[in-house]
Amino acid sequence: MRPSIPSKANALPAKWTAILRNWAAGEEVTAIGAQNMRVVEDAFIYRLVWALEAVRTRRVS
Repeated sequence: MRPSIPSKANALPAKWTAILRNWAAGEEVTAIGAQNMRVVEDAFIYRLVWALEAVRTRRVS
């Protein structure tokens, strides 16, 4: 669905799995990198949660 797909300007970097792994492991922001926190906030906190909630809502209905 369009809201959960990142725009080309906000596309996931090639190393997104490492960023996600570090964030989920509780690494410090300085270790993840301030520039990568935008990926965490946009893709993992906002879009992923939104998409999961959309799937859950659709399943209930």
